[in-house]
Amino acid sequence: MLALVSAPFWASAQTADNLILSLSPEIPGPEENVTAAVKTFAFDLERSTISWSLNGKKQIEGIALKSFSFKTGKAGTKTALSVNVTTPNNVKIVKSLTIEPAEADLLIQAVNSYAPPFYRGRSLPARESNILAVVIPSGTIGGKILKAEDFIYTWTKNGALAGNDASGFGKNSFAFKNRLIDNTENVGVEMSGLKNGLRISRSAGISLQNPEIVFYEKDSVKGVNYNQALSGEFILAKDETAIVAAPYFFSVSGQGGSLTSLGGLKYKWFFNDEVIPGQTRNELVVKKPETIGQTRISVEIEKPKTLFQNASVSLILNY
Repeated sequence: MLALVSAPFWASAQTADNLILSLSPEIPGPEENVTAAVKTFAFDLERSTISWSLNGKKQIEGIALKSFSFKTGKAGTKTALSVNVTTPNNVKIVKSLTIEPAEADLLIQAVNSYAPPFYRGRSLPARESNILAVVIPSGTIGGKILKAEDFIYTWTKNGALAGNDASGFGKNSFAFKNRLIDNTENVGVEMSGLKNGLRISRSAGISLQNPEIVFYEKDSVKGVNYNQALSGEFILAKDETAIVAAPYFFSVSGQGGSLTSLGGLKYKWFFNDEVIPGQTRNELVVKKPETIGQTRISVEIEKPKTLFQNASVSLILNY
């Protein structure tokens, strides 16, 4: 009887060139948990002895130990990672890389998204609004303060490369307009150092808001009382009261002006669902009736030629 015995045959040379070392995330940030992994098609990692080292100190060793998790250092601190593989036929292969994480802040802001004076929050992006993303490097690398002009920037939007004009040297900002079909936006940027191998990656998910309207009372002397919003029910204590409808997060022109000077917004007022003819300003003067009762006032605000830039709100007046 003739016995045939098959044995594995590796066509590729067992060298470091055939050992792939990868990181997840691919571009780690400061003090971030990272998983390193190795793979190859040149020999059997399942039968290999693998040891992992950080900054020259062995951390772990074992058979088929194909991944290793660790944490990067602070910004500007180098972490030297190396993996030592001993193949089944006793060939030793070493693969190493150095991680030098840096800080960068990715800031998102809405362009011309209106919020009334003294609003303490930031103007939020709404559907169909213009959005600006800005990434700002910070900290030092090798004793040098990082600056925006030290990098080449590659911007992505919703997983796809942004337009050709968006990326390039020194382009640390990216402006775009929300499309009707997108109710969320995801923006990412990869920064590559001009004079070194430094790489920084940042991303942000953007939740788009619906424009809102908030009622305020306006005093003839003190002006609009932005410290006290009116909602639900409001008691008419004066013979005559001015109610102001303040838009939030509409994309407008005339950011620095008054509510009445905001460009492109249209107002429509109602008494108990009946349109008040000729009332197209942002405020409504209400006179207190002589009888006891209540009335519902409502307002609709819209930006023409948009689908989502509109809102409405109601208020019950008791007298």
